[in-house]
Amino acid sequence: MDNNKKKNYLIILVFLAIIVFLAYFCFYLVKDVRKLANSLIQTKNDIATVVLQTQEVKNFKNNYQEYKLGLQEIDKLFASQANPVVFIEFLERTASSTSVVSKASLQSVSKDGKSMLFQISASASSVQALNNFINKLEGGRYLLELQNLNLQNSSQGVEQKQDKKAQVSFVLKVFTK
Repeated sequence: MDNNKKKNYLIILVFLAIIVFLAYFCFYLVKDVRKLANSLIQTKNDIATVVLQTQEVKNFKNNYQEYKLGLQEIDKLFASQANPVVFIEFLERTASSTSVVSKASLQSVSKDGKSMLFQISASASSVQALNNFINKLEGGRYLLELQNLNLQNSSQGVEQKQDKKAQVSFVLKVFTK
């Protein structure tokens, strides 16, 4: 009987070992199946995104002629960083048309190359003329931003009202191509 007991214990032990091994194997298998399923879902989502993006590119190519005019108009909003003289000429024409005397100097170019900063000093016979100058700049053909505006209104003589002068200085951020 002692031998039968040992055999029974050995059979039970082997059976338990097989069950533990199968449980570990199933757990490992299920874990891998989950990883593969998640990877498959992610790949499916990536493919759907690429298909959607490809369709959007095709739509853009098909409608390019419709967009072309708008894109050209948007392109005109940006000053040329390679040739800022054209923008400076715009400043001079605007100043001249509003009876403003102005001086512009390039202060800096942004590190990313997307904008230029100009220091502008201007004077006129009235604050209204300077206001017209600034409004024409803002409403002009270029995309720009006025920064650090300083306005001075002074007169040379108390009796001489015609010598009254208004001065303004500001930094003009001009967005570039």
